Amino acid sequence: MITSSDVVMKDTSIEENILLNGGLEDYLSKLRQEKEIMMTNYDTKIEDFRSKIDKATQQLKRLSSGLNKLLPEKQNKQKEFLDMLNDYVRLSKINKSKTNK
Repeated sequence: MITSSDVVMKDTSIEENILLNGGLEDYLSKLRQEKEIMMTNYDTKIEDFRSKIDKATQQLKRLSSGLNKLLPEKQNKQKEFLDMLNDYVRLSKINKSKTNK
């Protein structure tokens, strides 16, 4: 459990460190540099995610395009098959009627 004396000691320790290591300006400068590095790292990660999303979006567009081409092709093949089947039935009936005569 953290007590109020622990917090006061920590704050005092930070203040002593600031004074011993070059003062407030150096401390603020170091904090600023750390923040800039952290923000740059975040920007890099964000850009990586955007790049991955863009690549995935392009791939989905290509897949969608392929699907849109494939669906009519399937329908055409189904129609061709039905047409062939109907022709077979029609020819069978003609052939059957010729043999029955």
